[in-house]
Amino acid sequence: MVVDEAQQAKANELARPKLFAFNVVLTLAVILGLVFIDLPSYVVFMVGCALALFANYPGSKMQSAIIKSHAGPAMMMASTLVAAAMLLGILSGYTVGDAYVNNSVMYYMATLLTSIMPDFVGYHLPIVIGILSVPLALAFCTDSYFYGVLPVMITVGQQYGIEPIQVAIAMCVCRNCATFISPMVPATLLGTGLAEVDIKDHIKASFGWVWGFSLICMIAAVLFGIIQL
Repeated sequence: MVVDEAQQAKANELARPKLFAFNVVLTLAVILGLVFIDLPSYVVFMVGCALALFANYPGSKMQSAIIKSHAGPAMMMASTLVAAAMLLGILSGYTVGDAYVNNSVMYYMATLLTSIMPDFVGYHLPIVIGILSVPLALAFCTDSYFYGVLPVMITVGQQYGIEPIQVAIAMCVCRNCATFISPMVPATLLGTGLAEVDIKDHIKASFGWVWGFSLICMIAAVLFGIIQL
């Protein structure tokens, strides 16, 4: 109880209710800047961050404390992206001089899959992936799904003449419907915990609806020509 009161007092100390209107305007300005200003997104975010710091927390000590309090999640995201890029670089091909050498881990994984996969499945890979995306979402977290499974599926599709964008669209459109029933997604566990619902009950009640909606999204994508047969 004492700890909760201390945390609440600390949060209230950092709150800036008198600057609510300014912060709303600044947030909208950053969003509009991302859309309409021809600058890299990180520049727009850095300018917005600097303005927010100077307006809400004047003084170097307060600004330093605020930056340190948010440094952990920021460094975690940056390190995740760097690690993902290194992983994909290791798994993908390499270059010798100006020549690309397709002698990669993903190439051999894809070759193994195509050797045991029936041809009719390979030629309709986006549809197969779309149908299986929701069950796969229960087994893979977001990072492993897109950083691990997606590159392999793209390589498999290329061996059947399927464009990478088609495989990526199928995996994104259909899988994203299942994000919040996957036990591999921290937000799902947080939400079920706050709602005091067991994760297995949440999956049992939602799986059929989510899978059905995912198939509807896939059919709509096919009808609109987004996923090509």
